[in-house]
Amino acid sequence: MRYLILYLLLKFIVFQTNAFAQTDIKPELKLNFYNDIKGPKGVEGDIISLHIQTFINEDSLFLSTYDALAPVDITLDKPKFEGSFMSFLYNLSKGDSASFIIPVDSYRVHNIPSIGDSGTNIKYIVQVYDINNPTDFKIKKESKIDKRFSDEMSILKKYFRKNKLKPQKTASGLHYIIHKKGNGARAQLTKKVRVHYSGKTLYGNEFDSSYKRDQPFGFILGLNMVIPGWEEALLLMSVGDKATVYIPSKLGYGLKGNGEAIPPNSILEFEIELLEIP
Repeated sequence: MRYLILYLLLKFIVFQTNAFAQTDIKPELKLNFYNDIKGPKGVEGDIISLHIQTFINEDSLFLSTYDALAPVDITLDKPKFEGSFMSFLYNLSKGDSASFIIPVDSYRVHNIPSIGDSGTNIKYIVQVYDINNPTDFKIKKESKIDKRFSDEMSILKKYFRKNKLKPQKTASGLHYIIHKKGNGARAQLTKKVRVHYSGKTLYGNEFDSSYKRDQPFGFILGLNMVIPGWEEALLLMSVGDKATVYIPSKLGYGLKGNGEAIPPNSILEFEIELLEIP
């Protein structure tokens, strides 16, 4: 934890180009700017992209979006009450880094669940990366996805050439190799399947394996219970098939990733065995 806090403080030194400023929003809430950019602030409906560190009683780190590597996107809604987390966000511009403190009891007075005990404070430290209206947000996101997809196709092409692999490719960018062909029924939408699998990032370590748990995984196809790449791959398989599947990030965990094990924009490689369709 102390390394996370040290890292955060170093980030603040880097971004602290303006004099430290303090603005009173409400008597119980102080907004402290580490970097105060004089730009347009968000309005209701805008999407603000930022990193958030949450501390209980100002010094005990409870949650950090830095652990997930990617900023979070929050739609600006009408604040539940003055001095709330949402009302604070309306005071920020792109490039700002700031902190603010909210008493836990401020939430409880308004019957809103919160972390921490009565009488304690919650401190938030944020760094704003961007603020966009919904249309611009969608355009920028799609542009990032398209650029990343093109890069990933090049990465996979080099990977296959280096490892002398000749997978089949679908229109979505999914690549797969059927190592063993079964003679069972074909997987179908709305049908339950049971599989064994292991997964890793393309150049990384294994992050999950049903084989090691000795526990097959069951789910219903078509209900978004798994990532899109899995849905597509299983629909290409029959009971008894064993395959290696290479999933581009847009069919996996995308720009956000999934914790430390799966960073943002990760190409995933899965070994999948379709055991049965119960």
